[in-house]
Amino acid sequence: MTTHDILEPMSKITKATLLQEAIKTGPHAIAVLATYNMGCVACSGKMNETVEWGAMTHGVDLGELLSRLNEKETKKAE
Repeated sequence: MTTHDILEPMSKITKATLLQEAIKTGPHAIAVLATYNMGCVACSGKMNETVEWGAMTHGVDLGELLSRLNEKETKKAE
């Protein structure tokens, strides 16, 4: 891990992002996941499962989920 990794927030959540990393971006991600009834915060699989896997297993449209996760992240940063 470099200083750059510590100082720079995650710039974009992708389908390959681990759910745990997406959750760490803040309350916005938790709220978005909750709107899809994705209880990822309490699931032990979040450490090894990607956003893509979570969307697939919960029957959520991946594109829509990524758009909402990243939209919230962008709005938070403004």
